[in-house]
Amino acid sequence: MEHDPGAIVPIDLVSVVALCGVVTSLIIQHTGPAVIRIPLGFIFVLFAPGYALAAVLFPYNGNRSKHGAVLTEQEGTWGLITFVERLVVSVGLSVAIVPLAGLVLGYSPWGYNPTVLTVTIASLTIIAAIAGTIRRWTVPSDQRFIVPTVSIPTHFAAFIGKPATSREETLVVVIILGLVVSTAGIGFAATVPGNGERFTEFHIQAQDADSGAIEPDAYPNAWAVAEPVDVVVGLTNQEGETVEYTIVVQQQQLGQTTDGYEVTDRTELDRLDVTVGAGETWSEQLEVIPTESSDNARIAYLLYVGEPPDEPTAETAYRTVHLSAGGDTDETGT
Repeated sequence: MEHDPGAIVPIDLVSVVALCGVVTSLIIQHTGPAVIRIPLGFIFVLFAPGYALAAVLFPYNGNRSKHGAVLTEQEGTWGLITFVERLVVSVGLSVAIVPLAGLVLGYSPWGYNPTVLTVTIASLTIIAAIAGTIRRWTVPSDQRFIVPTVSIPTHFAAFIGKPATSREETLVVVIILGLVVSTAGIGFAATVPGNGERFTEFHIQAQDADSGAIEPDAYPNAWAVAEPVDVVVGLTNQEGETVEYTIVVQQQQLGQTTDGYEVTDRTELDRLDVTVGAGETWSEQLEVIPTESSDNARIAYLLYVGEPPDEPTAETAYRTVHLSAGGDTDETGT
């Protein structure tokens, strides 16, 4: 007896996995025209996860009996849903899965952003697709679900034209419950504070030269060539994920203009790479040796996420703190 290739190789689940790969690549690389990304995104979010999970729950072909004949109402069971019912269930399950996944991510160390959500949904879908494939292989080939060869509109017409069965009514109830659960999850996420705004706190603190204690009035108010300047540099990572920072310390010479002052020259004094986990605070005493006296100069602490540009400036930095002559600091650290 010849077997339909779809009964051995689940073409539908292979297509779902391929869709996950394509959408994930488009999101991560920020490529592709909107006319492609938007339709694929809708299918990826509103259909793929539920379809893969439905493959796990319903491995049987609901349009056939164990002998290949069309099922009668008495022969039908919960595990034997029709093709159209499978599509409807897939949408309902997706609507329930995706918001809950987003809710969980909002309280996870990775945080909630499009890339993380896309990778999460794709991973869950692929795992479910693999499990669904294994489930189908445990079912006899003549009872295993395959995508019907008859046109899909024909199935929809038959589905709409016949009276609802008790099984279909149960499916409607399940879908409604899924919508209620997902809506409740979205409402909970909207009303309960999560990670909130993502930012990094960046600051310097003065340290008393004798005691080593942190004191607000101990900022160096002047410095000379080759004399060390000590401050405690600190930051708190509120970005929701582990971040690799680079701190660049510059001595900047200032020149007066009609609008105030501008930087006329920069000399890099130090550079430090720091990795800080989500919600963690890092601080370290940092000593730099100025190459110019404090007249018309300031020491700038520039914070970057990742690698800084070839010529770091305050305009390109994520956060900046300036230590000026006279003991003042100019901070843009949050």
